[in-house]
Amino acid sequence: MKIPWGFWFRNFGPSENRIAVIGFSDSEFSKLDDAKFLLEIIGDENPPTKFSEKLTGEQIAIEIPRSEKSFFKISGNQKWRNAMRSVGSSITGF
Repeated sequence: MKIPWGFWFRNFGPSENRIAVIGFSDSEFSKLDDAKFLLEIIGDENPPTKFSEKLTGEQIAIEIPRSEKSFFKISGNQKWRNAMRSVGSSITGF
């Protein structure tokens, strides 16, 4: 995974059906709530089969297939869209 220039990241580990939750910010941070956007690896019996990007208000959610039982979800404020897409393109080609 490539990290956008000038960004910090922190792996917060697994939670519920999340295999991993990774937060990103343009400044140093230690709490999940301080992340500007998140990359989640989600375990799911029925994951999406193709790339999707959904905008709801100011929030964007990008879903990228990973395996037969998991997918990547990158989400945050739309102002971080380019950074989120950069992370997404580094973990899989879409």
